[in-house]
Amino acid sequence: MIIDVTYGEGWDAASRTVLGPMSRQRASDRDAAGEPYAVVLREEGRPQPVAVLHIAWAHGYFGVWAYDERGRRTREFDLRRLEPEHLFLRHVARWRYDTEDLPEFAEQAGRVRVDLYPNGRGRKVSEPQGSGGGSLHTMGECQCHERGDGAARRPDGIGEAGRSTRVSARASTTDARTAASTSTFTVISR
Repeated sequence: MIIDVTYGEGWDAASRTVLGPMSRQRASDRDAAGEPYAVVLREEGRPQPVAVLHIAWAHGYFGVWAYDERGRRTREFDLRRLEPEHLFLRHVARWRYDTEDLPEFAEQAGRVRVDLYPNGRGRKVSEPQGSGGGSLHTMGECQCHERGDGAARRPDGIGEAGRSTRVSARASTTDARTAASTSTFTVISR
């Protein structure tokens, strides 16, 4: 798979366009300054993005939105920088579209939302038939571990680059997979 990378000041989710396109160097400068920018990843020949990264280090924010081939958001990850070298997975959302013609965020789309907190608490809301079909709410403690220096605790598996993230709550398990495919791919930067 070949991935085309485009940088911009932001991403317009409604029109699915890059706002304020910029060079890789300009994006790198914004990154170093903590200024917000977006990175749009597209497969060759696919008009809709595979994923959009939203980065704003001055606000400690790193977000990932993953899209299906019809341009509907299927996953959303909200990570926060609570410490200089660690990202904390704060929020995960997943949508399931059972038919090709179901629009993004349709009331009938199945959805799961997981919110995690630095104090080790977590909440999962599952709506298998969408917002009108009932829901299951689960609250619990996350299985956490201490860093080697005994400092702040964070949910197990969060922070190490290149690993999928697994967060276990007392009553349920959520597997937050990375937005990128496990296939080999080539990155083309613009």
